Order: sequence, then structure tokens, then C-alpha cells
Amino acid sequence: MSIGASKMTADHIQDNRPTPADILPLAGLRVLDLTWLLPGPFGTHQLAELGADVLKIERPHTGDYMRELFPDLFELVNRNKRSIALDLKSEQGRQVFLKLAGKADVVIESFRPGVTKRLGIDYDNLKDLKSDLIYVSISGYGQDGPYAHRPGHDVNYLALAGGLSTPGQWGEAPRRSGLPVADLAGALYAVTNILAALRSRDITGQGAFIDLAIADAVLHWAQVRFGSRPVSEESEWHHLHPTNDVFHTADDRGISLALIEEKFWNNFCHAIGHVDLLERYPSIGEVAHDRVHSYAIRNVVAEVIRSEDLRHWCEIFERADIPFAPVNGPDEVFADPHFAARGTIVRDDSGTPTVLLPGRLTAHHGRGHAPNLGENTDEILAEIGLGDGEIAELRRIAAIS
Repeated sequence: MSIGASKMTADHIQDNRPTPADILPLAGLRVLDLTWLLPGPFGTHQLAELGADVLKIERPHTGDYMRELFPDLFELVNRNKRSIALDLKSEQGRQVFLKLAGKADVVIESFRPGVTKRLGIDYDNLKDLKSDLIYVSISGYGQDGPYAHRPGHDVNYLALAGGLSTPGQWGEAPRRSGLPVADLAGALYAVTNILAALRSRDITGQGAFIDLAIADAVLHWAQVRFGSRPVSEESEWHHLHPTNDVFHTADDRGISLALIEEKFWNNFCHAIGHVDLLERYPSIGEVAHDRVHSYAIRNVVAEVIRSEDLRHWCEIFERADIPFAPVNGPDEVFADPHFAARGTIVRDDSGTPTVLLPGRLTAHHGRGHAPNLGENTDEILAEIGLGDGEIAELRRIAAIS
């Protein structure tokens, strides 16, 4: 065989090997999900999108109450999971959970601190059963500290950790985002810690306990703004800029502009036909440090943008190399050609849009449905060796449903 033929054979073999997009990176990983509402389920949603077998363990008859509160959101963050309805307060239900934990890689729970210990399913109990288990406790303020037992929601964690003290708009008081920033931050840090713990387990063979406080997650994000706080009452937060904000057009649509660098300010002034602004304000960077000039230039930009409709400005700015974007609502987002071209949004047979996991690591598109309450109870119990008679008895005594 010639050298050339040998090389062609090797290339052919390499070309037929699976690419990262062809596999599910977390396939074979089993996760027991004892969380509800948003932070935990959004984290396990990402694990499921990457191929993990996520078993959503819910209370019999009621389940995760997000099913009733926000059914669309429940469907989104619980697709591609399996549901088992299990009464953890009963001894029989607890024994079933212990069997499940013995075959699991990750347990993630979001009870108040102390609850899992009372139920006998805390990390100290389970690590003796399975030493390489990764156990994640998500709570508002963590498992210890003076606020550990406080109830809380997204807005509380944001407030405590400084996330509501930082303004986002020029000349306006801080406002809360419409996005559940704290809950999403907690979910992302849970996933980060889980993946790091899995890698550590590959090396050491040992599991880990992860104490994930949502307030800590917010603080880790909020610190990036703490260094830009005003040094005096006469100064603004350093990250604020009069031309880095949302402005409104003649048809009352919002458009975001980020005219921070000099080149973009120059492009903007030429695009709108107001080169005279460059004479009055030659350096947009210097203007930002002068409160009087900052308000003046903001008013000028606002007046100009208000003179034409959104379509006009989008066309102008697209040609002029200016950082801008329209303020889109859900309908506009799902119709945007950019996301369609990238394949970020896909639609099922009914036309319902789905946003894929960012990064394109896997071709797995997560088009499965969210499970009905207890939909997979019998098959999951069968997987851990329970027979039909044992399952029937558990159902008779209401340990499962």
C-alpha cells in the first residue's frame, strides 16, 4: 500500500469519528432532582439538555407547584426529565429514595436547611451509602450563617447582595430587572459546581457536598460593579454613560445604543447628519465625566432618535457600524432572522419555538416534553429492581403515586 493510500485511509477513519456535536456529554449520568420552582429545575434542565438522566422526585398528588402557577415555564425547564411521585416522609418512600441514591451520580435539593436531615436523606446519610455521590443543596442564604433559615425569593437575594443598589440607566434610581437574575445565577453556579465536582471525582474517586447559596451567587456577580461606585455625590457610577442606554423612536419603540467608544460616537454623528455634535462634544469619553454635558448630550440624542421610527434607525445604524439593537418582545425575538439563521430557535411540529442550549456543544435539541406528575414512577422503580407486587404495595400505602 502506498503512503498516499495509507493517509487516505487514516483520514477516512478520522472523518467518520463522532464529533462533539454528535454525542451527549452527560449521557449515563443520573441526577436525582429534589427541587421545584426555578433555580434548581433550571440548573437540572441544562444537565438534561446535555444528556443526563434527570429524575424529578415530586410529592404525590401535588408535585412541583410550578405546574399550576406557571405551566409554560414548568414545561420549559422540565423537558427531557422523568418524574417519580414519592412520599419522602414515609419510611417506605425514604427507603425507595435511598435505593435510587445508591445508583445516582448527583443529588440536588432545595429544601430549607435542616429538612433533609429530618427526612434522613441529607449528605451525611447518603455519602455512607455512596462515597462518590455529588450532593448539591440550593438555598437562598446557604446552610449556615445568621440568615440561613430566612424565607426568601429572587428580589430578596438581589437586595441583600447589592444587586438592587446598582443603577443601570443614566440619571435614574436602580430598578429591578424583569429577569429573575438571582434564581438564574444560582442555577448556573449549581451547574458549574456540579461539573467541577464530576471532574474532581474522575481524579480522586470521591464525591462532594456543594452548599450553593443564591445570595452568594448574586454577590459574585454584583462585585463586578462595586469598583465603579461613585466617589462623591456629584459623580455617577463609572459604568454609566449618557449614550449607553435605551432611547425611544417616533413610533414609540425602544432602541438600545452603546456609544461608548470614540469611533462609534463619530459614526453615529455622521449617520444622523449631525457632524456639528463632534465639534461641541469631540470626546464622548470626556463628556461622560461631566454631569452637565452628559445630560445635555443625552437630551440631544433622545431628541434625534424620537424624530424617526424604529425601522428607519435600524437601517441607518446597520450601514454605519454602530452598536445598536431594537428592544424586542417575545414575538419579535422568535421572528428575528439572526436567531433563526444560527439555529438558536427551533420549532416543533406544532410551531412552538424552543431556545437551544447556548454553545453548540451538542446537537441534542431537547425537544422532549416535561413529564406528567409520576409519569415514570413504575419504570424507575423497576430499574432499581422492584417487582410489580412491591410497586403495587407502595401505591396501596400511598408511598408513591
